[in-house]
Parts: sequence; C-alpha cells; structure tokens
Amino acid sequence: MLFLNKGFCFLFLLLSLFSCQSKKEQIEKPREDKKAKQMLQGIWINEDSEEIVFRAFGDTIYYPDSLSRPVRFEIRRDTLYMGEDEGSKYLIIKQTPHLFVFKNQTGEVIKLRLGEESENDISLFQPTKAVSVNQNKKVKTDTILSYNNKRYHSYTQVNPSSYKVYCGSYNDNGVRVERLYFDNIVYIGIFEGNIKRYSHNFYKQEFLKYLPAKYQKSGILSDISLEKIDINGFHYYASICLPEDNVCYMVGIDISYNWQVSLKKLD
Repeated sequence: MLFLNKGFCFLFLLLSLFSCQSKKEQIEKPREDKKAKQMLQGIWINEDSEEIVFRAFGDTIYYPDSLSRPVRFEIRRDTLYMGEDEGSKYLIIKQTPHLFVFKNQTGEVIKLRLGEESENDISLFQPTKAVSVNQNKKVKTDTILSYNNKRYHSYTQVNPSSYKVYCGSYNDNGVRVERLYFDNIVYIGIFEGNIKRYSHNFYKQEFLKYLPAKYQKSGILSDISLEKIDINGFHYYASICLPEDNVCYMVGIDISYNWQVSLKKLD
C-alpha cells in the first residue's frame, strides 16, 4: 500500500508539472488582437509603388497574383503572423485604420495605405493556379548506345502530372509567399533491339529518403538523364529542382543487366 501511495504521488507530481507547463505556455503566447485584425481588413496598396500588395478578408490574406497561395494570418501584440505554422512573422511599426507599416524579412520598412475595394480591384484576386514547369509539354530524349557487342536504346520522357507542390519564395515586398506547381512523372524505357528490357514511371516520392528536407517538400522532379553505360549497367541521375531558386539536387539511378534498380545519393 505504501508503494502504491508513492507511485500515486509521483504520478500526481508529474501531472501537476505538465499542467503548470501548459498553463505557462498559454500565458506566454499572447492572445490574438481581434481589433487589429479587423483594422487590416481590405485591399492594401504600397505607398511607394502604388501597386496592390494584398487583400485581407476574414482570417486570410490574398494576393493579386493567381500563382500565390492565400495564407491564414493573425496579429498578436506588435507582430503579424502568416501561415498555418506561423513560420513567417513581421514586426508592425504602425497600424491605423488607413495605414499599415511593417518590416519585411530583410528588415526593410514597407508602408501600405488602405485602398478602395472596387469591383476592378477585387477582380484581381483570382483562384490560385498551378504552374507546369514544362508548360504542360512532354519532354522526350532518345539515346542509342552499345556495350559488349549489344545495342541498346534508352528512352526517357518527362510527363506533366496533376500532383501539386507548394514552393516558397519572396515577392517584391519581401513577404514570403507560396506558389503552386505541378510535379512531373518521368518514364524510363530500355530496349535491346526491338525487345523492351525495362520500363518504369518514376515519381518524386521514390527519391524522398535521399533528399534534404527542403527538396522533399518543395522540389519538382524535373528530369532524368542518362549518364553512361558500363560493366555494371545503366547509370542515370534524377534532377529534383526548386523552381523558385533554380537549383537542383541529384539522385543516382543504377539499372543492372538483370534489370534491378538501386538509388543512391550523388556527391
């Protein structure tokens, strides 16, 4: 009985500590400023460029760029938080019913004034559209090669898909936005003479464990290229690219003469 009492006391102590920690976290996180959110409702214009920057409507900020994804926002104390995970935040310098001044990601002060919600201005905020990196075109590559007195034909084709990928970047006002892209599916076919020896459609998901986190989330399977043929088989490399940054990460694809496939990181 004494052992049970000690166990109960220990459990009670742990629950109390957890409860105190949870209350502390709730106290430390300031409440949303509903009045400030209400003041931000409407269409906002950059005072320097006279261009429309965004429209705040309800809990969401919309951009006059059909490629940019609408984002949820909150205002707490002197900070504007954007995104589901609040990953983007901006220090508010001044806010009035007709003026909104904040610092962007680079520390530049951006001054906005409230515009009129005319039908023409509202019409600029269209549903988000996705971009196809290859402009919805199939990209084909044919290569004839020989090894050990055998003649092979390597055929690759990049096919646009309906798989959506969100890629982050910064707009002209230094605000982080996410643009929507369509991913690709890449087909590899290997023929020996007229006989098809290998055939497979590659998806980005097959390369995920070989990719850094940023490429896992925002990378596009751009292409697969034949590097060489040798005693071990056929050697390709897949290019997974960040379309907003124009940089790519390579993953090796080795296909043996037994038509077994192995993937690897490339140095």
